[in-house]
Amino acid sequence: MSSRSFLVTLLTIWATRATCQQRVTPTSSIGGSLVTPAPIAAADAANNGQLAPPSFSGTFTYTVPTTSWSPPSFPTPAPGSIPSCSDDLCPSQNGQVCQDSLEATYGVLCDTRFSGTIIVSSGKHKEKAKKQRRHYAGTLDNCSGFCDMFSAANCVGLDYGQDGFCLSYAEIFGTLESPGEVALVRQT
Repeated sequence: MSSRSFLVTLLTIWATRATCQQRVTPTSSIGGSLVTPAPIAAADAANNGQLAPPSFSGTFTYTVPTTSWSPPSFPTPAPGSIPSCSDDLCPSQNGQVCQDSLEATYGVLCDTRFSGTIIVSSGKHKEKAKKQRRHYAGTLDNCSGFCDMFSAANCVGLDYGQDGFCLSYAEIFGTLESPGEVALVRQT
């Protein structure tokens, strides 16, 4: 391969890579996000065969909560009448209270997922925990059992997906709609 064809190949790779990179300038706009790429100057003799660096601009919107999240209130059931926290809670128990096998009680929110500070199991390595935040529990009761290992002040809730994966939360910032998931707010 001649040095000229090698240079052309390198410039082609660089140009392709450069078109994939984006630089976004934040603005305080409301609406969706839009990134409009600026045209890239073609290589010419004046630039010694080099391409001009890419330039992108656009707007994006971000939301900053103005208030802290407060969990909804759940009814206080009569002792002995609390249903168990099982995989088939939803939709019949939405807004109600359930009790797991360790006798901790949780408020049920169907088709919901939390956002917040996640508790990562201590058995995972730090690198693996970064890549895989959810742990496999298999059942909702096993998921709540992990949360039960902590005090109610240190594990305030959890969410559980139909796939058997679970997240436990040290702090809840809010909720997201998530069909098929169940979120439990720790009561005791």
